[in-house]
Amino acid sequence: ETQLAEAIWALGRLAFRGDLKGTNFLNPLARRACSNIIHFSMQELGTIAWSFGRLEELHSQLLSAISQRAVAEAQAAHGSGDRGQLSAKAVANLLWGFARLRYEDKVLFGNLGDL
Repeated sequence: ETQLAEAIWALGRLAFRGDLKGTNFLNPLARRACSNIIHFSMQELGTIAWSFGRLEELHSQLLSAISQRAVAEAQAAHGSGDRGQLSAKAVANLLWGFARLRYEDKVLFGNLGDL
């Protein structure tokens, strides 16, 4: 799934906001990411969240799936004392993407805030 994360990142990096608005171009990518969420690293999920934020494309199902995965990682990190896959960069990208899209998830923010 690294290739999918990289393709989404490239679109975000190129910022085709105006060109993609209303086209549903990102929907198949988001659905594929949702169906394979467990196979992505947290760094890749942070990058995907960042990319959707940069493109200003709110895909609630994808953000919810990313959030659930991040909460599980954060809760595991709390128990072990190890941050696991939740690097500062992954968390920053994830939070930036969510903030850019104004997608509020108090459970996620609370768990990440406790790291």
